[in-house]
Amino acid sequence: MRGLFFAVLAGSSFLIVPAVADEISPWQGLYAGVNIGYGWGAGSTGLSFDTTDSLLDSFVADARTAGLYPTSVAPAVNGVFGGAQLGYNWLAGSNLVVGLEGDIQGSGMRGTEFQDRTPAFFDEDTVTTGESVDWFGTLRGRVGVVANQNWLLYATGGLAAGQTTVRFQTTDVTSGCIVDATICADASSSALSTGWVAGAGVETMLASNVSLKAEYLYLDLGTRSPTLNSDTTPIVFTPTAHFAEQTVRLGLNYHFD
Repeated sequence: MRGLFFAVLAGSSFLIVPAVADEISPWQGLYAGVNIGYGWGAGSTGLSFDTTDSLLDSFVADARTAGLYPTSVAPAVNGVFGGAQLGYNWLAGSNLVVGLEGDIQGSGMRGTEFQDRTPAFFDEDTVTTGESVDWFGTLRGRVGVVANQNWLLYATGGLAAGQTTVRFQTTDVTSGCIVDATICADASSSALSTGWVAGAGVETMLASNVSLKAEYLYLDLGTRSPTLNSDTTPIVFTPTAHFAEQTVRLGLNYHFD
């Protein structure tokens, strides 16, 4: 508790000794704040395709052999995100702080890759793949050490969830998009993804109730393999995307008394 003192009787006078907790009490209790950050990832995506019509089995086999479509792509994901956080800290020793923090973020992290494919004996095709993290949130534990009263060094980790989107587009450049004759597709799939998050940070008190933090988090929202249909022929595409992003952020917190 802030302002706590021990009074020790020494002869006919009092010796006022600050309590140890007074040195780290700014880190005790409820806090809330806002943050802004940047995230990036490789966007590694495997790609396979097949047919729902057995009459096209031999065509699909020949297309795979010729490399009509890539088997893997890398729509590198990056972008800015921002949001808010709410947390609580407990004092667990002379300079040890443990806490729980939750946050929610709107995200502009996205990426695309474009390829032009011209395999022998097939029409020229373009292939565009994309990934995005549309929003995400985390619920994390924090364990930190107070240094010089106003600095907190901490590690953090826990659960993560967010909406992820996978996009796939292909166009027959040579012949155009003809129903039951050429392959064209323009499809996407969005879903709630769950995973984990871990990282570390440093936070400093700017004033008695205001702190500034810098934080690194590795965000893993797992793997998705949606089935996306061609618009013109009974061909289905299955991109397999692993959403794993590195993030850095700055945050401003207000600590309630």
